[in-house]
Order: sequence, then C-alpha cells, then structure tokens
Amino acid sequence: MYHKTLHISLFGVSEAVGQTIDAQEPYPRFRHETHSYAAFDPNAFADSDIVVIDADSWRQSTGQALSPAADLGGLVPAWRDAHGERFCILIVVASLDERNAYTADDFAVIDAVWVTPLTQPYLENRISTLFLRAHLRSESLLHNTYFSTLIDSVPDMIWFKTLNGTHLKVNDFFCSVVNKSKEDVIGRGHNYIWGLPEDDTESAEICAKTEALAIEAGHMCSFEEEITTPEGRRKLKTYKAPLYDEDGTVMGTVGMGHDITELGNIQNELNILIDSIPLSVIIEDANDVIAGINALTEQYFEIDRANSIGRSFSEWRRDAFGEKLARIREHHESEEFLLTKGDSVRLLYMRKAPILDVFGNPTGRIRLYSDMTEQRELENQALQNARTDYLTGLYNRRYFYEALAENESADSTAIMIMDLDNFKGINDTYGHTVGDHLLVLAANILKDVFAENVVVRWGGDEFVASMRNVSSVDEVCEKAQRFLDLIAEQSEQSCEMCKVTGSVGVVVDFTGTEPIDELIKRADDALYAAKSSGKSCLRVG
Repeated sequence: MYHKTLHISLFGVSEAVGQTIDAQEPYPRFRHETHSYAAFDPNAFADSDIVVIDADSWRQSTGQALSPAADLGGLVPAWRDAHGERFCILIVVASLDERNAYTADDFAVIDAVWVTPLTQPYLENRISTLFLRAHLRSESLLHNTYFSTLIDSVPDMIWFKTLNGTHLKVNDFFCSVVNKSKEDVIGRGHNYIWGLPEDDTESAEICAKTEALAIEAGHMCSFEEEITTPEGRRKLKTYKAPLYDEDGTVMGTVGMGHDITELGNIQNELNILIDSIPLSVIIEDANDVIAGINALTEQYFEIDRANSIGRSFSEWRRDAFGEKLARIREHHESEEFLLTKGDSVRLLYMRKAPILDVFGNPTGRIRLYSDMTEQRELENQALQNARTDYLTGLYNRRYFYEALAENESADSTAIMIMDLDNFKGINDTYGHTVGDHLLVLAANILKDVFAENVVVRWGGDEFVASMRNVSSVDEVCEKAQRFLDLIAEQSEQSCEMCKVTGSVGVVVDFTGTEPIDELIKRADDALYAAKSSGKSCLRVG
C-alpha cells in the first residue's frame, strides 16, 4: 500500500560502502537513494533518513577527532523531531579505540557504530540489518495507522488499560466523550479522565470489578455500567476482554463502551407512554417472545412484568388466560372474547399489528386489548332504552316488529290490541300522575298475564300483545279476558274513584301467512267494535 524511499547520505565514507548499499536488494515497496559527500554537509544531513559519517574522514577534514555530542548534538534533536515516528538513524564509522572513547553523551546522539576495518560480510550484514529495521518501522507505522484509523472510525468509546487502570490508548470518540485530548488521557486513571475527585471511588471500582470479571472469564464479556461524570450519571453497555503478554500472562484489558443513557431514557419514555395508553399492550419480538407489557396488561391478566418479559407469548397466554381459553385462542383467535379472572368477567377486544423495520421487514408484533365490558353494557342499555317504553318498562312498537320478524316460522299468530276506557277523561279529571299510575298498573298486569308472550305499549293508553303457535281462539280470549278482569279489580283497589276498565280487540291467523300490519289493522277494527259495544269487553275480528 505504501511506498518508501530511503534517503541515505554518506559523509567521508569509502566508495565501497556506497557500492555495497546500492547493491543491497530493497524490501517490497522500498527503494533507496544514496548520496556521497567528501565532507559533512548540515543541509544534506537534515534531508536524510540514514546518515553514515566516517570518523577518520572527519578528523582529516576538520583536524579534530569526531565528538558526536559536541559536533552533532545541536543538529540531531531537530532532525529526529522532523522525522517524528518515521525511520531515521545516525551511524558513525570508527575504530574500536574511538568507539571505546565515546561517552554516554555521545551514544545519546548516535544510534550505532560500525567498527573498522569494515569487512565485506560485516558491512553487508550491517546494511541488511539497517534495511530490515527501516522496513519493520514502516510496517509498524502502517499497522498502527490501520489500527488507529479503525478505532477512530468507531462511534463508540474504545480504550486499552494496564492492570492498574492506567489508560494506554484511546480512540477519538473516547476523547470527545470525556472532552480531553489523547495526550491528556494517556497515562491517566479513571477519576482524572472523568473529572472526578480522587476520593470518589464508586465508578472506578465498578470499572475495575467488571475488568476483573473479564480477566477471570478469559474472554470478552458484556456489562451494563453506570458511571459518574461532571454532567451527571451515564449508563454504558461495555464489552471488555483481557490482553495477554507474550508469555501468556494478562498485561491489561481492552474495552469498548456504548452510551445507552439516551436509549434507556427512550425506553423509560416508551414505558411511560404505553402505561398511559388506556389499552392493554403486549409487544413481542420476531420470535414471539414478549419484549414489553404495560400496567393495564398486568391489571387485566393479573400477571406482572417480571413474569412476562422474556417468555414466549403462547406460554404466557396459558398462565394469563387459563388453559381452556388459551387452547381455544390458539386455534381460533377472534377479535372478541370473554376473559374470566376470579369473580370478574371481561369482554375484551383484541387487535394486533406487525412491527416493521426501516426496510419493511417484520421484527415483531404488538397486541392491543381493550376492555369492552362497560361499553357493551352501555350499548345494550342504549338498545334496551331504544326498544323500551320509559314509563311502563314494556317494550315499544319498534321492538314489536323486531321480535315478530325474528320468529316468522310460527304456525299461527294472535294479536290483541288493548286500551283503557275513558282514559282521557281520567287524565283531565285527576291529572297525569293518576293517569301514569294507571298505565303502569296496566303494564304490570299485562306482563303477568302475557309473561311468555310479547307485550308492548303501542302509544298513549294503547297496548299490543302477540301470541305465537296458538291452538284456539278461546286460548287467546281467555288471556285477554284475564287482563280485563284484573285491570278493573286492581284499579279499584288502588284508587276507588279512578277505577278504570279496558277494551280488547282480538285477531288470530291460523295460516301463519298473514302480514303483521294486516293483523294489526284487523285487531284495531275489533277494538273499535268492542268500544262500540259499550266498552269493558273484547271482540274477535
């Protein structure tokens, strides 16, 4: 991937050395350029990667022995700084006596001494070693570039630590989280990096404990950790693994941390949201495992979250619904069903929908259960009110037609129309309170007499009763006459001055084919005939 040119400067070095260097086969992706100088040139020195200075030539050109510390000490630091981590080396060719005369300060300036006389095998070995070192340095820099680029590209915190918790290397994201540079982090411990007082050891101990667990396990382990920062507490999902030395002993740990604080906050907000929904909510993953429920689910099914989350829905349903209902629901999962828990019975309405990812693939399912018990009771009550006369509690004209339409297969049908004689005069004389009392009394008598039949308040003081599958007209008239006797008797007992009688028109269709409206008309004509006959009687039409 990379291409490296080694710039080699030879100062006062023999031509044979240059020839041997030029003849050396370079490593892949390497080439070298050799320049020879009769005397030392500071500018050429500054532009070189490899510098070879012959001490004997130095003495001949300057009249003094080469003293590396004194003669080169002012140039070398800047030269090394300019190279940074790139390969550079300063070599002196000297006799054994000269080498032995060099001090520690001299060896602090130079990197190596090639001792004369330079035999060809020795020189080839030194040059080969020199090129190998240059190659290894470039390879090391390349791999470090790979590694640093990789970890700096990860949008999570990455760190390397010694066993005592000192940070050796971190990535850019780590630095952005702690708001410190890499130079400020390297060599530091937990509290300094996170800006905590030295006596605040809680989060440092948590980190040390999880690192010890990873070391004990001998492989990467995951944890959820809470750390304290100057901005507050944060929750991390961490992955930690031991680092091994060449001899197999643990020398430290590597870790990666993902800040899940906001994710946790979102989860809390989601829990608050679904707990606020006036429906039972169950969330399943792609494997039908329950991932979440809300408080109303706990209430409806009397099973808490701890015993719900992580279980398969089928298994959970057996506990929550009961074995019998769960078995029915597995084979026939209708929208409505009755759930019995103890003494309570709920009518539940279930809806379910898939949860899709950004690509439209199903990743789970959400189930919503609404308690329809009260609503259904209200609906039934509303329907009952729509079918029922408010004053008497009898069904009304609307229900009459519905009830007869539901039983069209009857062999015979009897219709009776009844009203109270002189009811308007009673109302005008004694008031509506007395009139209402008589209407209720009449209704109660009809309920008793026609307990197994349909009886309705037709309107005003008029009532209609129907009988199905009658065997004779006498059977019908007997009940009608029973009503007439009881209304006269009980109205007098209730209030002698407002005694009331009734009249009845009776009609029977033994064919079971005559339209209801036609029967009503005929019964009404019979009632009119009863009125014309002096009232307080019945007539058959």
